[in-house]
Amino acid sequence: AAAVEQPNRTSVREQLGKLFAPSLERTTCCLLVMTMSINSGWYGLILWIPTLFEQVGYSQGSIYSSALLVACSNLPGNLLSLVLIDRPEVGRKRLFVGSMLLAGTLALVLGFSQTQVVVVAAAMGYNMVSVGAWNSLEVLMAESYPTEVRGIASGALHSCGRIGSMLAQLADGFLLSQGAITLLSVNAGIMLLGCI
Repeated sequence: AAAVEQPNRTSVREQLGKLFAPSLERTTCCLLVMTMSINSGWYGLILWIPTLFEQVGYSQGSIYSSALLVACSNLPGNLLSLVLIDRPEVGRKRLFVGSMLLAGTLALVLGFSQTQVVVVAAAMGYNMVSVGAWNSLEVLMAESYPTEVRGIASGALHSCGRIGSMLAQLADGFLLSQGAITLLSVNAGIMLLGCI
């Protein structure tokens, strides 16, 4: 019987090395910063919403019902990004940059606002526009790499993003002890870094 020819398989290390080949190095570095910034910024704010509401003096109704409103703002954000992502005048890059810029601005509004309505509205807006950054980043990742490294690129970038979100939780606990404005200012800076 004829021997079955085995497909040529490369190691994970070799596949990861391809992401930093001269033709893909800049793309990988940019997407790495973008992934780390959205993960660190988004998880850095959204997971601390009930605590942030308490620190800014939110007392109207249940903090957790307001946190639920913030979570529900994902739906209109997803629908809006669905409409905008393929429009030629917007596209993936502009949607990402615009979403991150607006999210950073809303984080500052949340930190410096004095009224409870503005606090909840800013948190809802932050969550809603951040979804546009997540969705456009996913498309940018898929479109930026050749098929043979697309899977490893997505896995590596998402893994680095998760590490960023874990580190953000450790840092954010400390920053929150310094005050909500400190946490939200750092968060806004991280989101703005993703724009650049």
